[in-house]
Amino acid sequence: MIQSPLQLGRIAWILVLTSLPVSLIGFAQLYLHWGGSPSLLWGLLEWTIEPSGNPIGRMASVFTYATVLASYLVVVFILGLGLWIEETQCRSDPGTYYLLSTIVLLDAAALILTNSRNAWAIAVLACLAFALYQGWRRVVGVVTTIAGVVLAAAFAPPPLANGLRAIVPAFFWARLNDQMFRDRPYAQLRSTQWNFAWSLTEQRPLTGWGLRNFTQLYEAKMQYWVGHPHNLFLMMSAETGIWRRWCCLGWWGGCWLKRSEDWCKIGRANRA
Repeated sequence: MIQSPLQLGRIAWILVLTSLPVSLIGFAQLYLHWGGSPSLLWGLLEWTIEPSGNPIGRMASVFTYATVLASYLVVVFILGLGLWIEETQCRSDPGTYYLLSTIVLLDAAALILTNSRNAWAIAVLACLAFALYQGWRRVVGVVTTIAGVVLAAAFAPPPLANGLRAIVPAFFWARLNDQMFRDRPYAQLRSTQWNFAWSLTEQRPLTGWGLRNFTQLYEAKMQYWVGHPHNLFLMMSAETGIWRRWCCLGWWGGCWLKRSEDWCKIGRANRA
């Protein structure tokens, strides 16, 4: 479907530009407590927006849950960052540069407000990847230092952590080490879900319990509904068995390598 970097660039522009209203709706949701069930085009487009986010205090915008918005934003943030870097190198149109800068900053702020640790980690790794590719050593050093300080504030021994927590906002380190939501039910904890998925794997390591059966088994055991154990490898092991998990991972890895080779060939052809 995508045969050239030009096609990918056009798709990236569409995704990045359309992320602007999504982020703005998210800010209105959190700070203006805007919500409801808006309907557009005579009911063709409908969605429900929870005032103050879902869960409360976490931006969800037009999506049903904060982590779903985070998955969307991390993709458009990375695409927008790539387009912004490309624009800074050519500077063909100042208006385009300022528009991209605004969208990237808004998407980054919205991504932070989703409170998704996985999305934060992916965004930081993407920034490092761009900086390494561009040869920006100072940016690599700054990003690495900031990430290290935040991680140390969250997980370092008390003497060091206490000093860093006077500098790093609790919004970050308390979310990373899960101290922000101490009153969560036991069944809602990731560690509980992971342990349960691993116990299912131990009981049926070869055959598993069947696709999409984790939810029903967990609800029957914990009296709490959860759609997945928040760990792809453990979920596949529990539902399909260990050997099927490795077969799937091998197939995915092969597809990824094949696609990487194709893009390398396209890149060499374009440079030629």
